[in-house]
Amino acid sequence: MFAGLVLIVVLASTWWFLSPTSRFLSGFASLLDDSHIDRNPLRFLSGRPSVNGRYGGRAVELELTLPHEHRFGTIVVSMETRAPKGEPWKDSAETLRYPDIGRATFDLEGRYELILTNDDARLRATSQGHGMFPGRFDGERWRDTLAKMLVLAEWLEKR
Repeated sequence: MFAGLVLIVVLASTWWFLSPTSRFLSGFASLLDDSHIDRNPLRFLSGRPSVNGRYGGRAVELELTLPHEHRFGTIVVSMETRAPKGEPWKDSAETLRYPDIGRATFDLEGRYELILTNDDARLRATSQGHGMFPGRFDGERWRDTLAKMLVLAEWLEKR
């Protein structure tokens, strides 16, 4: 009986640390300062694992919503900002006057297929999962995503 319980714990732990989701969270955590992966088994079993940390001095959180029978998987990266609620960077007049904002917005929404929102003192970039979720961690893509979000957050605060 005890040996069976130990085997179950060992298998569950191995699966937890070697699963694609865990590798994705670890990869994202490597991009952040003071990162912390929430390894609470209940959070993972609920389908909402996350990692927190700092990027460019700002609080950042990545939360995965794992796919389930009646929902798609999502990846949400949120970055702290002190900007007012709204989405002025999507205004074509603004992107013409500030080409770096236009480029950051285009890369995030067009190239990386993220949905950007600015609310509750957070700039959020949301991705719907396609195929294997969350997929292979692409460090270059997520590093660039954080850098572009930082550009937008700083610009929104200056407005």
